[in-house]
Amino acid sequence: MSYLSNAKLDLSLPEINDENDKSEVKPSDNKLTQSFYDNAVRQFTSDNNTIVAEQGTSFFGLASQRLPEGAKFFGQPLWGSIGYAFPAALGNQIANKDRRVVLSTGEGSLQLTIQELGLAFREKLNPVMFVIDNSGYTVERVIHGMNEHYNDVPKLNYGLMPKAFGAKDDEYDFIEASTENELFDAMSKAKEEKDKLVLIQVNMGMQDVPEQLAKTAKAFADQNK
Repeated sequence: MSYLSNAKLDLSLPEINDENDKSEVKPSDNKLTQSFYDNAVRQFTSDNNTIVAEQGTSFFGLASQRLPEGAKFFGQPLWGSIGYAFPAALGNQIANKDRRVVLSTGEGSLQLTIQELGLAFREKLNPVMFVIDNSGYTVERVIHGMNEHYNDVPKLNYGLMPKAFGAKDDEYDFIEASTENELFDAMSKAKEEKDKLVLIQVNMGMQDVPEQLAKTAKAFADQNK
């Protein structure tokens, strides 16, 4: 008879090769990719930021980034409940208004809890919101149904959303970015506008996913066969 107490469990984690983790990314007029976005967010983040990443491309792309000392990172891969990140980001900001929250979420996930914009403006919060618009539930596409209609989401006009939920003109800024240079310009503006909620729509390709997500999704897909 074998006992769990006698089992030899290898709980060690593989060593991370962070040789390029601190390399500076330089923008061009190229269209945005997930890889560039992840590195740009890492470079954008300061020691006084708290990143909240939605499950899916945001979490899998940013969780492996080496952030500055003092920066915080939140995600919830255990339950994988989409729609979590936006309310969690606002809760973080309410709990500590001295730290600026950076949210990274997909447009599909945001649509589940987008009404919390009303809370953000009522509480005068100033997060930076990166909303990845890649034409639907990308994390679901790569598991099962890349071109299935049920993985599409309604196309919202995010520039109109703040006012729809009660924002005044001087309480927010909306910026749309489709190229590397546009993303860097948006990030620069977000750093300057410290007293505003800055909503940045980040346009990316439908099938552009982080490498780790692609590997995980394949394992899920194989299990579902």
